[in-house]
Amino acid sequence: MTLKRKRNVKSPAKEVRSLIRGVVQPKRRKKKVTLAPDLAPASGTGSFPDFLYGGGPVINTPQVYALFVGDWSSAANQNRATRLSQFITDLLNSRYMNILSQYGCGSSGTLVNSVFVAAPDNDLSATDIHGILQNAINNNAIPEPTNPSNAYILFLDDATAVNDATTGAVMCEATSDTAFGYHDFFTTAAGNTCYFAVVPGLTDTCLKNSCPGDDGGCSLHLAQTQEQRQTQVSSHELSEMFSDPQLNAWTDPVNGENGDICNGQSTTITVGPNTWTVQLMYSKWDDMNTNGATTCIGETPTPLPSLLPACAVILDRSTFGKDEVDALLHVASPASIEAAFYVVVDGYTPAQLGITAATLVGTPNVAPTVSLVPSVTGMSVEASLCAAEDPALGGGIQRFTWVYRATFTNSNGFPATVGTVTSVTLSASVTSITAPALIASGSAILQLIHEPNPYELDGPVSWLSTDLRVFQINAGDSKFGPTMGNSAADATTFIQQVIANLNAGTTGGQTFDNNLSTDENTSQLELAETVNGTPVFNFGIAKVRYRALSSDATNVRVFFRLFPASTTSTDYNQTTTYRRGGQGGVTIPLLGIVGGEVVTIPCFATPRVDTTTQSMNTQTDSTNIRTIVHDGSGAEVSDARSIE
Repeated sequence: MTLKRKRNVKSPAKEVRSLIRGVVQPKRRKKKVTLAPDLAPASGTGSFPDFLYGGGPVINTPQVYALFVGDWSSAANQNRATRLSQFITDLLNSRYMNILSQYGCGSSGTLVNSVFVAAPDNDLSATDIHGILQNAINNNAIPEPTNPSNAYILFLDDATAVNDATTGAVMCEATSDTAFGYHDFFTTAAGNTCYFAVVPGLTDTCLKNSCPGDDGGCSLHLAQTQEQRQTQVSSHELSEMFSDPQLNAWTDPVNGENGDICNGQSTTITVGPNTWTVQLMYSKWDDMNTNGATTCIGETPTPLPSLLPACAVILDRSTFGKDEVDALLHVASPASIEAAFYVVVDGYTPAQLGITAATLVGTPNVAPTVSLVPSVTGMSVEASLCAAEDPALGGGIQRFTWVYRATFTNSNGFPATVGTVTSVTLSASVTSITAPALIASGSAILQLIHEPNPYELDGPVSWLSTDLRVFQINAGDSKFGPTMGNSAADATTFIQQVIANLNAGTTGGQTFDNNLSTDENTSQLELAETVNGTPVFNFGIAKVRYRALSSDATNVRVFFRLFPASTTSTDYNQTTTYRRGGQGGVTIPLLGIVGGEVVTIPCFATPRVDTTTQSMNTQTDSTNIRTIVHDGSGAEVSDARSIE
């Protein structure tokens, strides 16, 4: 077993003591007061700009094992052990964990087991603590940490202290205490990394020895119960162990880990019937988004977005057609598709990537490395634009989006046989230019096809489409020419006429692009059937594009579906979420079903069949089946489809 890192030892004679990383300090941290709070946030760096990810591992969805070390045989201690186990269970399933999701820890965990183990003596060193864990592994009391999500917390009995010269942690000794808890890691005999935290008994005597005559300046207090002290310290150490288990992940070189920044600031959380004392935890997300006004929080209703480095390739569309590229080359050579795909990078500061104001103007001077495998003859890609979440580049962690152009000098890289497909893996990666080197990568599959290829444009937001738009309309109001009636039966008549007018250009000057907003607030739908007694109807319209020199796209069909609940899983599977049916050569979308539950509902521009008396396979939707006629000049043509 080997110790991985030494820490600085705090001098007990100094009022302001040096920081021991991974440790709950006896002295509470002085709260930083932001000057001029009325100033508008500008930098996005917050009060702790140097609290950044260092490249080390984090524990995602932690699997926790509690070890009660020493003599816990009394009824009072047995009850305390039960309560501490319940606390860990509640903490791991509380909104407190939503704070840690920003550090890549997930938003929940599990207390897998609690065990009682003997202590070799009442004055433990690092070697003793490693030995306790190794013996528990050898005796099958706890598992070998082959799972990187495993974490172990040791609760010491009231008579056991820690005097560890190696780490600098001195806890509940008669003098010179430096900590109320700490976390560390070591390598087991089997060669696995074991993450652990240690919380001593934290009795009144321990507090008096740690903060003599200065309870007001102590991070724990005599007015607290022993349980409150131990749960407060446990929340501190578990949070740090999850987000910085090897002391090289989330940390600030001066201010320490997320728990250290908020040391001594307590609050309570309520989970079910239980209310527990916990320590406020540093939130990088809140710090950046409030420019330092909020740094330490006790919970958040939903998981905060991860701030770990990440790179995603977002295809504006997943297919390019040979006919389309040939048409583009007929118009101009080389041919370009300006926003072919996007690379979205999260979790970096501008300085880490070398991004400056010049990067955001014209062709970016900094861009992810992109490759196509296999390479495509006649095709190349390059970044044409970079957009920053904070255009002022204040220095905080933020999102950067690069727009990539695809250029074709010929179409020789497409499959020669009509009806065949060539799949190309499009990969992107970024590496920070500052130490440590932080690497993130992502990929997507692009298909090159040799057949008519109608398409929609989606834009840079992966779950939205700029060519699929929705709107609501009140009975009696008009849009694109027709007036909406009062009944549900009038809805199909209305939307069919809208589609006919859009495709014929007889909309009285209104257009798909100018009169249907892509803003989610402007285009929000109405769930109620009536508002103030007036019927309200919701509709969706899709624009389908096509480009070819000689071939029409025949019987092009658009399927529309509603997801009745929010979901992050929209994988295209025709046997479950995107089931199909129909009869007589007509294909119809069916209810999407996963595990016996309806997950998607198809919608149509024609009256829905009564499925109590007819099979859904008999449904028709002729309005949404059209042939798109090519333009021999190579220009793009478009067609409208709809649902009610």
